Amino acid sequence: IYCEKNNFNRNIPITEIIENSSCFFEFKKDNEIKGYTFSILYEKSLVSLEFIQDFSSHNISLGSISQHYECLTAQSLNKQYVYLLGGYETSCIYKCKFHGMEWWTGEEWSDDQNLFVELCQKDDSIRIEGI
Repeated sequence: IYCEKNNFNRNIPITEIIENSSCFFEFKKDNEIKGYTFSILYEKSLVSLEFIQDFSSHNISLGSISQHYECLTAQSLNKQYVYLLGGYETSCIYKCKFHGMEWWTGEEWSDDQNLFVELCQKDDSIRIEGI
């Protein structure tokens, strides 16, 4: 739904993500499924592969809840790192609130949160003609 709502093309089939996941989280409210997270566990890390949310429930911040739960799970499994993936557009700025947050510049890991925020904000102004 999110991809369709924002005109994003999915180039990885959801079945491939499910097949490659080693960790699965299901989120319910009032006994109804509201979201899923698919992750993979490595020796030192937990990597979030996909988050799916029922967007009809706008009154819950399920993405933040999901990432908090992933961090707690990684900690309980003695993982040193949690990769939250993507850092694009202002919708990802909240990731700065995670203690020890670092991001990949394309050349190195950085903890410069001001630069991260600046780049996310610039992403919002990028427009591709024809889309």
